[in-house]
Amino acid sequence: MSSMSLPAMRIELEDEFIRLDPEPICAFIAESVVDEALGRVLAVLEHFKAAKAVRDKHGALLILDEVMAGVGRIGALRA
Repeated sequence: MSSMSLPAMRIELEDEFIRLDPEPICAFIAESVVDEALGRVLAVLEHFKAAKAVRDKHGALLILDEVMAGVGRIGALRA
């Protein structure tokens, strides 16, 4: 669980969008599962909620990098 509140996360992400100039930002890319050194840690739901609020405001899409969640875990190595 994150130590930041949902409003604080939303403000931090909104500030970063503004700093980078939201006009050319088309998507927010995130991993739902972090692996390797951390030993498979699920993303914090509150982070995705905060990101959704900011993405919706700026019209950015969500791209989930699902490599760690799916490679070799669904039968075939490649689709």
